[in-house]
Amino acid sequence: MPQADTNELTVSASLDTASVSVRNMVCHGGCAHRGPEECAAATYLVFPYRGVYVRHVGRDQAVADANHVVFFNADEHYRIAHPVRGSDR
Repeated sequence: MPQADTNELTVSASLDTASVSVRNMVCHGGCAHRGPEECAAATYLVFPYRGVYVRHVGRDQAVADANHVVFFNADEHYRIAHPVRGSDR
């Protein structure tokens, strides 16, 4: 499967079909403050399974951990922060 790797993020494809794509993402979480603004290219349903991060959209924020599912809306700008040390997946 294709894999992308940067200093902060490792992404590998688990499944790719005409109707769904499944990716395993590992963020190394080196930055505790809000990172640079990003924008979702499509609508994403994210199932965190390890670690914790906070997604900031405008004045709203959502904690993402293994107890939550997070929606990223297409064309929505957001920032990510890591309030606790360590990576998330």
